Formats: sequence, structure tokens, C-alpha cells
Amino acid sequence: LNVTLEELCRGATRRVRLNQTQLRRAGRRVLQDAFEVHIPKGATDGDKITLPCGQSLTTELTSVEDHPGNVSFVLQELRHPHWRRKGLDLYVDRSITLLEALTGFFFVIEHPDGRRLPVSSRPGEIVRPRSILLDPKAEWERHEHTDAFAGEDAGFLKTGDLEACKDVCRKCGYSGFTYWEDTAYFRSHSRGELLVAMRRSKGSTLFICPDPEHYAPLRMQRAIRGAGLSSLDDPSVKGNLFVLLRVDFPKSVDDDKAALLQEALPHGQCGQKSIPRECEGGYR
Repeated sequence: LNVTLEELCRGATRRVRLNQTQLRRAGRRVLQDAFEVHIPKGATDGDKITLPCGQSLTTELTSVEDHPGNVSFVLQELRHPHWRRKGLDLYVDRSITLLEALTGFFFVIEHPDGRRLPVSSRPGEIVRPRSILLDPKAEWERHEHTDAFAGEDAGFLKTGDLEACKDVCRKCGYSGFTYWEDTAYFRSHSRGELLVAMRRSKGSTLFICPDPEHYAPLRMQRAIRGAGLSSLDDPSVKGNLFVLLRVDFPKSVDDDKAALLQEALPHGQCGQKSIPRECEGGYR
């Protein structure tokens, strides 16, 4: 029985009519073909609702073998276009503008159970899109005897310090580098392009930056405690609701707006037009 997330959150009663033609082809017969199926609040995908044939008012979830004459409906949760469910927890994506990320945001979420939940930033909080900036603690992929885009170096650095090479990638926006004979050769291609273009190269080691999509939800989420689904066995036990924030950046900024931003925002290494010292002499 296909059910929506809204029906699982709120509970629902569905009137279901069986296809007698299909039942006869399968060699089955029931005394009635119309049932009222009560979907309890908090039910999950795969739960079974068993109705004694001839009775349509009493329902129960069961995991034991059906008795002869019973009709069982197995719940199949339909994929929701906006919400995702993991156990009792709910997840939803929400985009905010760059202005909202810097100055604060407020919006209302329409919960599948019908509630309207307000979500806002804390006073003075800045939402930092760390999914774009590589997390120094995130694990890099390491591929031995491998290279990608050999000869297409964006820069190079002769060093034995691999962490320094990763720092250069973070500062310069590189997605990886190949390390060969005490020298790192940086790649300006995207992470996905590096993964596709990997080729065997004896003696070379290819380092690729962490997947930003994998770590983004851990860094840019808001949790609303107790706003998930209720447990079927114990309604007092509730999951949480997680709002995964994504910042929409403008496609371009004209000179006048750029000048205003430069006056309002502090300058850092990202605003410098000079080449980082680590990359000097390494560009081609």
C-alpha cells in the first residue's frame, strides 16, 4: 500500500479496494474486496497492517505469519520531493541568500504533519558556507601510483610537508595535487574531473580534496529537537528535524556593489591579488 510521508506523520484512514481479477489469477479468494485501512501515526516503511477477512474496523501491526483468511497490507513510503526520513528524524533542504547568511535569516517550515515551525539565525550569527572551503580536518583521498592531467600543472611546490601542500590547495582553490619526487604539482581541475581522469603513474601519488557535499550537512544544519516523527511504540519518544542550509551566491557583482562590500567587509587573503608565497615561481 503506497503511503505518503504526510500520512505517516499524521496518521490516516484509507479505503482500499482489492483487484478481484488479479486475486483469481493468483488462485486466491477473499470474502470482501473493500477495506478501511487505518495507518497509525509513526508507522514506517515496510510495516504490515493485517485485517481479518470480513472485518474492516480492527487493525494491528504484526510481524508474525498471517493466519488463513487474513488480508495484509504492507506500507510502502513514497519518496517525498522535499523531505527525507531517517528513522524518526526528518531532513529538509532550505536555501538562503548571501545577505541572509551575513545579516540573519527567518523562515517558516511547513511540517508534513501540518505544523508551521519558525526557523531563524541567532543574533549576530553568520552562516559560513564551509562546504566551499575545505575543512582542514576532513580526510583527503590518497591514490598511490596514480596521476590525473599529467603535465597540466597549475603550480608546483618542492617540499616534504604534505599538509603545506593541502594548505596551498585551500588558499588557491585547487582540488588536488600529484606528489612525485619531493615535489607537489597542483591541479586546477574540479574534484569530479580529477576522479574521472585518474591514470596509473608509477611513483606518483594523487591527493584529492574531500567531497564537500559529504561534509556540508554536518556544518550547515539547524536542529529542531522533538520535531521529527513520534515513535509508534512510545509516542512520547520523538525524533528531530534537521534543516540543511545552502547559501545561494549571486552570479556576479558590479563595481559599485563591490566597492561597498570592500568598505563594509574586512580584507583577508582571499581579497589579495598577489600570488601566495608558496606558489611563487610555480605557475605556468
